[in-house]
Amino acid sequence: EVTGSKHLLEIKGKRILVDCGLFQGNHQGDNLKAIDDLKDIDAVFLTHGHLDHSGYLPRLVKSGFHGPIFSTPATKEVAKIIMLDNARIQAYETKKKNKDVVKEKDKVEALYQEIHVQQTLPLFQTKNWNEAFKWQGLDCLFQNAGHILGASSLRINCGEGSIVFSGDLGRFDDDIMFDPDSFDQADYVVMESTYGDRNHDRSLSPREELSTCVDRIKKKQSTLLIPAFSVARSQNVIYHLFELFKKEPSKKVPLFVDSKMTQQVCDLYEHFCDEHRLEKEFVKEMFSNCRFIEHESQREKLHTDAGARIILSASGMLTGGRSPEYLSLLGKDQNNELLLVGYQAEGTLGREFVEGKKPYWQGEVTLAKSFSSHADRGELKKWLGRTQKIKKVLLVHGEESALKSLSKELSYPNQILEKGLTVDLN
Repeated sequence: EVTGSKHLLEIKGKRILVDCGLFQGNHQGDNLKAIDDLKDIDAVFLTHGHLDHSGYLPRLVKSGFHGPIFSTPATKEVAKIIMLDNARIQAYETKKKNKDVVKEKDKVEALYQEIHVQQTLPLFQTKNWNEAFKWQGLDCLFQNAGHILGASSLRINCGEGSIVFSGDLGRFDDDIMFDPDSFDQADYVVMESTYGDRNHDRSLSPREELSTCVDRIKKKQSTLLIPAFSVARSQNVIYHLFELFKKEPSKKVPLFVDSKMTQQVCDLYEHFCDEHRLEKEFVKEMFSNCRFIEHESQREKLHTDAGARIILSASGMLTGGRSPEYLSLLGKDQNNELLLVGYQAEGTLGREFVEGKKPYWQGEVTLAKSFSSHADRGELKKWLGRTQKIKKVLLVHGEESALKSLSKELSYPNQILEKGLTVDLN
């Protein structure tokens, strides 16, 4: 499955957790059970900061973990923003669920609170890409994985053999992020397969898809709602709209961004300019093109203003943040349009749109084909093909169809690593 990434590596008497993510969609209930399987962890290695890779860390700390958390500096900053935001969401959701519960024993408890996030942050030990380091006799190395700021692939070498964890791999020739780097060699590779069953549609560019939607809302003087992940996807949308409006000024419409977390991540793009292709001054100009919503009065005015505009909000799967609220507010007007620009996990509201349903929405729905920040099947094989002396590939982080399809495509011995499955690599 695609969410809740956690891989337990037992090596030289140590128990290492590679990623520590929250489940989303159909498997959210597994968040309550997971801690039973995570006893006596010695260290965590974090490939990147997305919620489904980092969001369970405070729960681990709440349950007694106090070892090191290794990541890149940018990953720490992204994870900090995401964990704090998730703690606030949990506090809100828990309060809502307990509102009418009388008996204390029947009340639900949040997975963790902000205090547990604050206890988690000092455990981070940051390492730059290509900065070899040792831990407990193991040789460790992070390399750029593309995908989002700070995203990494990880190699751990115990002297007798080496294992690589791909993390989430980005696109080749991406407009913003650098190409993912491959390791020169490895005995075993644990590789994501989110899009292992397909190649991305390259018939349209992101700018062309946005341009078509903008033309329609300008004609109707209506609103285009774009729910997007706060990390990477929102910045991609902002970038392509900025380029579109710069090249075709007649198409320009106001762009409102209603997500505090998105704004915080935008600041990181300026701080970590060496980790992407964009110049610092360009980044400043690009984000000045947005109108960030910071106060309720701005939001109220936005609800009453007329004319064509774009509203970019989180979350990308319509599972939290402001996007469900906008879906409800704007959905009754059939002139308004919805543009989905990200992966929609099973069990999420966004997935219902992918499956042809239109809950709470009367207007047109467009499923963008060009915005993915995950490598497709061809790019996964390209990344893997640059690593020599591979003995076996373990496929993870994909729905069943993607895992099976990619498994058939690989020329290496490979195995689908199902949830809870133990593999002996000796």
